[in-house]
Parts: sequence; structure tokens; C-alpha cells
Amino acid sequence: MNYFARKSLWIFARCIVFASLFLFPMKTEIIAARAIFKRTILPSVRHGKISPVIESLLGIVFCRLRIIGLVVPAFFRRCAFGPTLLQVDLKKRTLEQRDDAVSAARSETKVK
Repeated sequence: MNYFARKSLWIFARCIVFASLFLFPMKTEIIAARAIFKRTILPSVRHGKISPVIESLLGIVFCRLRIIGLVVPAFFRRCAFGPTLLQVDLKKRTLEQRDDAVSAARSETKVK
């Protein structure tokens, strides 16, 4: 498989993942929506109150849109620039702090 075919396959897979973000809710969204449905929507429907039902449903929709709004820029950034790796220990360690330098210094003092 040449480079162009692999890159095309990678872009196709990314597009499928991107489309699934809109089509299928995430597990946390399902759990939250189920809790709102049980605690707010069902009791309101039983008592004949329609405004809490509408408010709850709009709240679910707006939360979903906010989550998508957070995920989409990160998705495009990863597609454009690749994944960013977490950098650990950015400080420069002095020679005395390095284990190999300490052991080398000890062996030099023993030899002399």
C-alpha cells in the first residue's frame, strides 16, 4: 500500500469518527440524559406540567451542542497537526542531580 492510499484510509477513518461524534451520544451524555429523564421529565409529564419537560429537553440539547463544540476544535487540531504528546520534566537537570553523573563522580574520586 503506497503513501497516498494509507493517508486516504487514515482521513476516511477520521471522517467516520468525526461523523459518529454527531450521530451517537457519548456514554456520559446517555447517563446524564437518563437521569434527567427519570428525575425531571417523567414526574413533570405525570403531573401535566409541560414547561419543565421542554426546559429539560432543551438543556440536554444545549449540553450536547456544548460538548460537540469542545470536541470539534480538538478533533480538527489533531487532524491538522497530529497528536500532541505530553511532555514531562521540561526543566534541565543539573549535573549533580543526574544519577549517572553522581555515580561517575563517585567512581572518579575512588580511582584518584
